[in-house]
Amino acid sequence: MVCVSVVMSQSNTENPYTEASIRNSTTLPLRGFPRSSSPTPIIDGCVSMKIPTPILTMLFASFVFLISVPLHAEVLFDSTDNPIFDLDTVNADVKLKASFTTNESQLRLSSLTLRWRKNLGQKGIIRILLLDNKNELPGVALEDLATVDADTLTVGDQWLTIPLKNAEGLKNNTRYWIEIAATGESGAMAYSRQHHGVGVETESYLNNYGLHRNTETGPYIFKLEGIRSNP
Repeated sequence: MVCVSVVMSQSNTENPYTEASIRNSTTLPLRGFPRSSSPTPIIDGCVSMKIPTPILTMLFASFVFLISVPLHAEVLFDSTDNPIFDLDTVNADVKLKASFTTNESQLRLSSLTLRWRKNLGQKGIIRILLLDNKNELPGVALEDLATVDADTLTVGDQWLTIPLKNAEGLKNNTRYWIEIAATGESGAMAYSRQHHGVGVETESYLNNYGLHRNTETGPYIFKLEGIRSNP
């Protein structure tokens, strides 16, 4: 069996082919490599290749950087800079549904940030679902994206950033709906009367009072992000 060794050195003047350097190096077996008087030294069946330490250090740093950089999130809807006008009740009987539209990228939903009020005594869970679009209305549920245990929240107004588990990639340039529901006692979600933000003016929402354009009475306050399915 013949093997290849990578030897670290500080400069080009050092001899990389010492017995110690060969013995302590990591080897990769190769089949069928001939023993011969090759310009590349072969010692005890191992071919030793010299890679200067600065280059190895640079390669290692590049590898660490690549595995540590998070995937870039793309914003699909964002009304969080709009001032709060009031809050709407959310419970088992009252579900809020808001539309959003994907962009040119192949995305999976990654997080939902919303302004929430936990009422005193609120129990149960908050559910986030993905719905399809049916004739510009919320359609069937496609995925259960997340649940939040109300017991983990503090009483009062707060920002919630909820990680979403979107198994199926979204179609590009397609409208979907997010449904926000709660079991048990009521919570509440904030809405605005202003229409600024990413994707706000072209979308709608549905609540117990019917279907409304965001530009008519204002959007619910939330931010929806996705990451590329094939980064």
